[in-house]
Amino acid sequence: MIFYAPLILDWSGAKMSKSLYVKEGAYSDIPTAFINYKYLKQEYGLDGLKKLYNIVSNWFENPYMLFRHYTIYYFIKEFEENE
Repeated sequence: MIFYAPLILDWSGAKMSKSLYVKEGAYSDIPTAFINYKYLKQEYGLDGLKKLYNIVSNWFENPYMLFRHYTIYYFIKEFEENE
């Protein structure tokens, strides 16, 4: 069985890093809620987790959305539009 998941890309089009780049502040322009689960939960609470779940669930309902990549700014925009 093969599972597909879109890559989440940073401002340069590279795969988001969860290691040194975050620690060294390379993503300082990105709200911390979008680079750290702890802060996402603190800032948006259960509603934020539901919102993220709904975004991803939509990919399964519309498979063409599953087979592409997304930038982190896509998620930021989705959260801003639905506030």
